[in-house]
Amino acid sequence: MRGTWSIPRRNRHFTGRDNELGSIHARLTQQQQDEDFYPTTTMGGSVNFLFVQGMGGVGKSSICTEYCYRHFPSSYGLVVWLNAESAETLVADYRQLLADLADGLDAVNTTMNAAAASSSSQKDSHSSNNSTDEVIGEVKTRLFRCKVPWLLVFDNLEDRKLLEKFVPRGAASGCKGHVLVTTRLVELESGSGPSSLVLGCLSPSESVEMLRRALGGRGGSTSGLLEVGSQDEEAAREICDKLGHLPLALGMAAAYMQRCDVSCVEYIERYVRFEETGRSLLRHQAGRLHDYSLTVSASLSLSLKAIDKESNTASEVLKLLCWMGPDQITKALLRGLLTAKIRADKQRRLEEQHQADLSPDEDLKTFQYLGTASALLLVCGLALGSATLVPLKTGHSSRLHIYTGMLAALTLS
Repeated sequence: MRGTWSIPRRNRHFTGRDNELGSIHARLTQQQQDEDFYPTTTMGGSVNFLFVQGMGGVGKSSICTEYCYRHFPSSYGLVVWLNAESAETLVADYRQLLADLADGLDAVNTTMNAAAASSSSQKDSHSSNNSTDEVIGEVKTRLFRCKVPWLLVFDNLEDRKLLEKFVPRGAASGCKGHVLVTTRLVELESGSGPSSLVLGCLSPSESVEMLRRALGGRGGSTSGLLEVGSQDEEAAREICDKLGHLPLALGMAAAYMQRCDVSCVEYIERYVRFEETGRSLLRHQAGRLHDYSLTVSASLSLSLKAIDKESNTASEVLKLLCWMGPDQITKALLRGLLTAKIRADKQRRLEEQHQADLSPDEDLKTFQYLGTASALLLVCGLALGSATLVPLKTGHSSRLHIYTGMLAALTLS
């Protein structure tokens, strides 16, 4: 097998990320992988893995797409892009991949027809499962026997256990197999390891350059848009600050300006006006991207829903943090808050159980519960408040005053 399959079209406005792209290639080409995550006894020694982790909209798929185009065919003879949201989407992609291979289609159809002919109606579902396993096995076999270096991209992986099922345990002698994974699931312990890369937002200069490239192709009176020192360039910097340098948000802003034929100055005026009315300009239909159907809020909501599903405690702590300025909120503070929250919840459950056993008056039970909850919120609020008693930098996007933390503490209590 040679060539590329299902790679998204290249983003002509892709900007920066040179260090990250270099890091991806360097880590994938390392001979030794971190055995803490994938022991060679289960994943094989000839397949290297790298997880590109980060929140929704930060550009994980975009950087991996750019990596594919930059390194095919110089580094890889075969590149396959897969939708890894679920086992079903992966099976569908593997089936389509085989269907697109002329010699693979006949072999798979023959196997599936023979299985169907020899099975009774009572065994139809069993035959279907076998055919799925055969499709996966056929692709893995072809990859293992592939005579050229290959790259598999698992985009938006939700369950890491799927890799063992869909990735071959090795590669042919003299060849290398690489697996690149994008995921919202960030492992704090592995984020700085050789098999993981946590992707952050763009730098301020990269953000402005992204807008420049996205808007520079417009003709007419806006052909000189974002000239150095111009009023539009200053407005562009303000846009980037307000949008937190998030690539998805910047792309949506550029799409809005293109479709509505407005400059950066006009956009920032409309953005502020929308904010004052409690709405978001990013939700406007004109800001939708062709290659990304989610809005910024919807994209981030996916990450928040995953956190809430994984840990209700972590979700509640995040809700407390949203009252605070982002500066001086350290990992140590987060660990302390989470530990205190878990202990408080445990103590509250014990108290509730004890009160239930004693069958106290309902009003007294409710009062005690509210007292415990209020005390917890006050402690958490004050702890977080202390984290924001440092003056924020001038022009910071949050524009919060130094008393925000204390105000939140009083409100929560």
